[in-house]
Amino acid sequence: MPVLALAARRDALTSVVVTNDGSATQTYTLRVRGRAAAVDATVRTPPSGTRDLPAVGAPAQADATALRTLLSEPATEWRKALTPNAGTVELALTVPARSLHVVELRPAGSLTAQADCVLDWGECAYANLLRPALQPSQTSGDYHYRQYADTQTYVGISISGQRLLHLDGRTGVLQDLGAIAGWLGPAGCR
Repeated sequence: MPVLALAARRDALTSVVVTNDGSATQTYTLRVRGRAAAVDATVRTPPSGTRDLPAVGAPAQADATALRTLLSEPATEWRKALTPNAGTVELALTVPARSLHVVELRPAGSLTAQADCVLDWGECAYANLLRPALQPSQTSGDYHYRQYADTQTYVGISISGQRLLHLDGRTGVLQDLGAIAGWLGPAGCR
């Protein structure tokens, strides 16, 4: 079978990586059990086709700049407010040949789920500022955020204030970008 999956759960986030090593597109149904009344799903697919990346060192490692460029180009699909049936969420998906899907599932409508949706969108809309893309979200105290090492940038929310914030790590300047609710529409989030 060319399709394999690996899943992990951390707090309310479930992440699933589905690979297709075959030479043909594969349609599959992903079934995930959980406790949430509704779930939001983010499905990322890297660019189709294979790409050669320059390698350096022994053992050989992919060139970091080329790898970051490749990782910043995934197609992203959002599926909102999926209702579980008997505690199981089902997603019908099609993974391209010799490719993969990264699927993230979160309880629908939670503030951190909304923030993650806006941050996912921001990584595409502001790719020059928010790199490398696909950074994991972190929560510390009143803040839910992502760190972008290449640009020394932090973007996240104040949970109590429900404000989107940008911190330039080089200058230490914290910028309030407005209420997270104001970013949901432009980002296509609920």
